[in-house]
Amino acid sequence: MSRRTVWLISAIWLALVAASFIALALTPATDFGFTRGLNRLMVFLSWQAGAFVAAVASFVVGWNLADGTRTDRLIGNFPLGAMAAFYAVIIAVSVYFVSLEASDQSDAVRPTPKTVAPAPQTE
Repeated sequence: MSRRTVWLISAIWLALVAASFIALALTPATDFGFTRGLNRLMVFLSWQAGAFVAAVASFVVGWNLADGTRTDRLIGNFPLGAMAAFYAVIIAVSVYFVSLEASDQSDAVRPTPKTVAPAPQTE
């Protein structure tokens, strides 16, 4: 494999990642109720799956580059590292919000609301 192949696969990865976000923004949310918007998620994830395949290919080609410079290897490794960081952030944010929701429903003692007497009627 050549240096040009690493750059080409990395460019394909970048195009697929950009296409996933563009498709997410342009796809209308269809269906009703609980499943509304899941079609948008499936379009996004299908483009991301293609980008993952390109990222792995870029990593493998960059790793096995015999005559590549450090920059070429970095370009080969960047797509997979960027995808790993992106999904780590998504998982961390999801876990954080799930833990917030779980802590809101704990058996903690909640203060009782005070009742306010109605204002006197003046006639």
